[in-house]
Amino acid sequence: MELLHSPYITVMFSVSAGGEANIQVLQPALLDSAVSISYSSLKTGTVRTISWKFDKSGSRLTILDTTDKPYHVYSSQFKGRLQISDDLLTLTIMNLTLEDSGIYTVEVADTNGRTDVYSFNVTVYEPIPLPVIRTDVMESTTDRCNVTLHCSVPSHLSDVSYTWKCGERDSEYEPCNTGSIIQISVTKSSRDMEFLCTAQNPVQNKSVPIQVQEICSLAGEKISLNR
Repeated sequence: MELLHSPYITVMFSVSAGGEANIQVLQPALLDSAVSISYSSLKTGTVRTISWKFDKSGSRLTILDTTDKPYHVYSSQFKGRLQISDDLLTLTIMNLTLEDSGIYTVEVADTNGRTDVYSFNVTVYEPIPLPVIRTDVMESTTDRCNVTLHCSVPSHLSDVSYTWKCGERDSEYEPCNTGSIIQISVTKSSRDMEFLCTAQNPVQNKSVPIQVQEICSLAGEKISLNR
């Protein structure tokens, strides 16, 4: 058995006889969207039947069997949400839920009496909202302002990472820090400085900027970072 990890992926599997098999998992797998899983093969022998299965919590469920028409959806979890292509080779799962994350298996039987089995992991992610930047002014004088910037999205979201970029307004940003927190020291010469926080998971990212002028009541053109 071959195990394929997504998100957006096309993988060629070598098989012991007759050629190669190709599995496509069309991603990103976002909550409430759809994901399509396609099978194709260069080996001899045409496809006779395909069974699509889903593993979760140690048990394997047959979710769709194409042995006989009408094709039967076995799992109530997927009722009304599956589409199979006319050639049986592409399964689409609509209105994805977080419970749809898990290992999917396709069992392909051909007219030569051979059955191949391929498994792949699909993770459904919630869309990333716009992150929120919170400012903590640690020290403020007439010529300097020391600030900590906190970037965040709702804490229940999984696999979220943060990066910071900084640059002059209307110029290209450059990477300046990783992680959700950055400490900066603003001086009077920092007027045109901006910071951009990006929150991302494996399938999506969202960014929000903040200007130095919004943080402190200082003006100018320069800033220093305390990493």
